[in-house]
Amino acid sequence: MTCPHQISMDKTGRGKCSLGLYGGSPWISNCLACIKAGENTPEFAAELFARADKAHPASAPKASGCCDSSLNPAR
Repeated sequence: MTCPHQISMDKTGRGKCSLGLYGGSPWISNCLACIKAGENTPEFAAELFARADKAHPASAPKASGCCDSSLNPAR
């Protein structure tokens, strides 16, 4: 199986995704799962990134460590 959005794949099985899925550097197993699920489309990627922007707005402060939560906010 090949994906039209796969730019390259190195000999370790790590590739480049033109859609930016999986951080832009998916493993071959990520690509195969994405293709099988029908998620290798620009529309899916746009929806995914829109949801991520809504859930993690750039204007919100970033967590500073593993112990940060709403009960223990970053200072």
